[in-house]
Amino acid sequence: MCGYGPVGRLCDQKLTESGFQVSVVERNLETVETRLDLARRCTFGCAADLGVLRAAGLDHARALVVAISSPERALDACRAARAHRPDLFIAVRMPYCSDGLKAREAGADEVIVDEMVTAVAMRDAVARGVRIDWPLAG
Repeated sequence: MCGYGPVGRLCDQKLTESGFQVSVVERNLETVETRLDLARRCTFGCAADLGVLRAAGLDHARALVVAISSPERALDACRAARAHRPDLFIAVRMPYCSDGLKAREAGADEVIVDEMVTAVAMRDAVARGVRIDWPLAG
């Protein structure tokens, strides 16, 4: 797990509840110390650094979740992980639609675009607010 903000924490929670061991890469030292105090695996460093990713367990990981907010660092993390582990499933968060294709090119298998998630939520909120009765899926 690269990044431990709201996105990373929710993914960590669900993966841990499902029996997975989650290792986090984080640049916020307080977050790292808190996780370590809770006896949870965490590595301090930049997710774009292959050495940091390997120290966090990349060599044996089943998946990599890139939940950091910086698109440049997220792309670098995808590239580093994909070059080292061509078989690894990589899911990445990107802020804008224009970054989605870049993430695919960098090696991501799944790209979650903040802008699109917000667009769908806003559309649905407006529909509920003005009581429009249309199918909300898709």
